[in-house]
Amino acid sequence: MVSLVKIYTNRFGKKICVNGTANALSTVLECNMASTDESSYAKCLIYKLTQEIVHVATIDNVHLNVDEIFEYLVDLNEKVGAHYPSMYQDLIVNNRKTEIDYINGAVATLGKQRHIEAPVNRFITDLIHTKESQRHAQD
Repeated sequence: MVSLVKIYTNRFGKKICVNGTANALSTVLECNMASTDESSYAKCLIYKLTQEIVHVATIDNVHLNVDEIFEYLVDLNEKVGAHYPSMYQDLIVNNRKTEIDYINGAVATLGKQRHIEAPVNRFITDLIHTKESQRHAQD
């Protein structure tokens, strides 16, 4: 497993939060990025996913600000609007398996190894895998 210290810089910390939040939710909900901002429930999930990602990042002594990243994500989702993320394109459009294990799955696994709970990241990983299975997604 790659150390999260290689992933969690300001730039990459935001990137994994983007990929692990609205991208994953857009795929599960089969909607564009802006649609995840339209639901208070989806926004709550984005916040919880972000909290867990940031908490797990502390394992490698990387400290990110949850509220700053959340605001960045909300703003980004509004800006990209009708964009359908790569995870959505992979699974919904092209019927290919996603990179979920390298994003939310990695957060949940690393957290578990270090005794940090990341149940929302595990749950979204399981939902994506369920969707992959139901759609008979290819490698």
